[in-house]
Amino acid sequence: MGRYSFRVHERRKSADLIVRLGRILGVFGWFCMFLALVVLAKAKPESSLIDENFLAQFGYVVSLRRAWDMDLARYINYLMIMGFFLSAIGLPLHMRRSKREDDGYGLYLVVLGIISLAGIILYQLIFNS
Repeated sequence: MGRYSFRVHERRKSADLIVRLGRILGVFGWFCMFLALVVLAKAKPESSLIDENFLAQFGYVVSLRRAWDMDLARYINYLMIMGFFLSAIGLPLHMRRSKREDDGYGLYLVVLGIISLAGIILYQLIFNS
């Protein structure tokens, strides 16, 4: 008996609307995560490489903010929530479309959701305690 070779004809020419929408949601979600990191750097208390008392000996007055900027910290929470929701919308879209073995899992959306959820929980624990 001979071996039969079945060639699977690839009907997908390019990514359809659902795949593109899932990718766009992932990109916007990671953009929100990047913005949250930038806002985090601005919101945290200021620090100096040189001790303030040491500089005061030479007549330099350095005033640093010792507390979190709560207005900016609130934006971090909003950006994390937005990233989580973009992940939560994009993941079912990606899973609905990915039916073949070589379609992938959308790991970028899963990681985005986990990091965003962890950020939301940390914000609630640190700032709302």
